[in-house]
Amino acid sequence: MKRILSNCASRTFSTGATHSVGRALSFSLILIAVLGVLGSAPIASAQDAAASGIQLSQTPPSDAAPAEPTQAAPAPLLAPTEDQSAAPTDSAPIADAAAPVPADAAAAPQNEQLPSLSDVLGADSVIKPEDAMHAGMVDSETGLPVNPEMNGGGAMPPAAKTSDENQSDRQKAYDRAIDGMMPLKPSEIRRMLESYDETTQAVETPIYPTPEPESSFVQASLDPGQKPVVVKTAAGLVTTLSIVDVTGQPWPIQDLTWAGDFQVEQPEGGSHIIRISPNSHFAHGNVSMRLIGLNPPVIFTLVTERKTAHVRLDVQIPEVGPKGVLPPVVTPVSIKAGDDEITKVLLGTASSAGLQRLSVEGVDGRTSAYAKGKVTYLRTPYTLLSPAWIKSVQSADGMHVYAMENTPVVLMSDKGKMVRAYITTPTEQADGQ
Repeated sequence: MKRILSNCASRTFSTGATHSVGRALSFSLILIAVLGVLGSAPIASAQDAAASGIQLSQTPPSDAAPAEPTQAAPAPLLAPTEDQSAAPTDSAPIADAAAPVPADAAAAPQNEQLPSLSDVLGADSVIKPEDAMHAGMVDSETGLPVNPEMNGGGAMPPAAKTSDENQSDRQKAYDRAIDGMMPLKPSEIRRMLESYDETTQAVETPIYPTPEPESSFVQASLDPGQKPVVVKTAAGLVTTLSIVDVTGQPWPIQDLTWAGDFQVEQPEGGSHIIRISPNSHFAHGNVSMRLIGLNPPVIFTLVTERKTAHVRLDVQIPEVGPKGVLPPVVTPVSIKAGDDEITKVLLGTASSAGLQRLSVEGVDGRTSAYAKGKVTYLRTPYTLLSPAWIKSVQSADGMHVYAMENTPVVLMSDKGKMVRAYITTPTEQADGQ
C-alpha cells in the first residue's frame, strides 16, 4: 500500500506543476481514487486495514455460517461534508467483509478494468515518461525528476535559452559596454572636435591681418650722422639679415649684440647671416655688430610692425670686404648711399622710379635694361666687360646692376665665356620694323 501511494505521489509530482494548490488538488484526487480501488478489493487482515486507515466491524460469532466473500462497495469520490466529518468515526463502521452482497453487485462482471490515473486526472494532465525525458524534466539515465523541488531541493531552475536568445543577450551586453566606454557617436565626436577647432581658431587668430612679407636690398651708410638701417619685424615671422660688400660678396660678422625683446640667432664662425624674431607684438630695440676688417660698427634699428615685415633683407656695405672680387677693368666706382634708382632696378621695381624698359637680345631673360635720360641701367647675372660703367651694385644672390652711358651693344662674361647683348629702345625697334 505504501508503495502504491508513493508511486502515485511520484507520478503526480512528475507533471511539473509549480503551484502548491495544483499539487494539493492532484494529490487529493489520487488518494480518493486509490481509496476507491482499495474499497473494491477484500482486505486480507485487520493489520492491513489498520495500516490503510480503514475501520472494520465486529467479527461475527464463530458458529455463524460462513458467507461468500463479496466485494465491498466502492468508496465515494467526493469529500465528506462538514456534518459527516464532524460525526464520530465509530458511528458509521464499514461493512464487514463477510456481509451479504446484493444480487446486482454479485452479477457485476469480474473482469471489469479499474479506472486509470489518466482517466481520473484527465489525459492532458499526465505527462508521459518519454515526453518528460524529451522536455528535460526526467533524467534519462537515473529516471529521477530533474526539477530540484521534486527531489526536495529549492526553486525550479530557469529554462534553458535558445541560441537566438543567447545571441540577443550578448548583443545587448555588448551595446551596454559600448555605450559605457564610448557614449558619444562618431558624428557627435566630429561635431565636438569641429566646435573645439572653431574655438581654438577664434582664440589664436590675431585680430589684425597677417603682415605682408617683404624682401628688400638696402645700402648701409657709414658716414657719421646718418640714421641706421631700419629692420621691420613681425610676431610669428623670422627676418633673415645678410651682409654683403660692394662687390656683392658675403662679409663675415665678427660679433654682435642686441637690445629689446627679440630672439637673435648668433651667426656661426665666418657667417654673414643673422636671424631675428620678436618675442612680442610691440618689441623695439637695435643691433650693433662688428664686421671682419671694418673699423666702424654697423648699427640696425629693430621695430615691430603689423602691416609689412622684412622676411629677407640684404644690406650692402660701401666697401670691399675680405672676400670681395675686384672687377676685371679698373674703373672709378661711385657708390652713393641711398641711390634710389639703382636700388629699385636691383629689386625689380624700376617702373616705380620712372625708368623706361629697353629691349635686350642675344642673352637669356635674366638680363634686362632700363633707361632714364642719358643713363642706362643693366641688370644681369653676368659680369660686364664693356663699356665701362659709372656705378654698380650686387646682391647676395649674384645679381648685378650697372649704370653706364647709353650704348647699343654690351660685352659680358658668363663664367669666362664672352657673350654679346644688343640693347634697343621700343621706338627704335618700331622704326626698324
